[in-house]
Amino acid sequence: MSRWTNKPYEIQKISELSRQLAGSVIVHVVLENGISIEGAIRNIQIGNNASSIRIDGGWNYYGNFDIEALDNQLFNIDFCDVKSITNMWNERKEQYEKAGLIQIIPNI
Repeated sequence: MSRWTNKPYEIQKISELSRQLAGSVIVHVVLENGISIEGAIRNIQIGNNASSIRIDGGWNYYGNFDIEALDNQLFNIDFCDVKSITNMWNERKEQYEKAGLIQIIPNI
């Protein structure tokens, strides 16, 4: 579950990392606390409080994504907790297809 933020550097981080994830299928994520997780992207959620801006008086944003590891464990990751993301498609696509987590469709 992601948390709301109005900190400029976290908003920028959400924006930059979401663009990086959009072009990826399999990623290696390093969190700010040093934990590393690898998995296939399953979901990306980004949003703001536009519907309640008049009540709260300021913009707030959130962002999180889900990845599924080779052992089928699902991780929900808050963008604000991410230190780095590396696209692992070229290195790991065969393992993820063999595990049934992705399907590679040849060019027709």
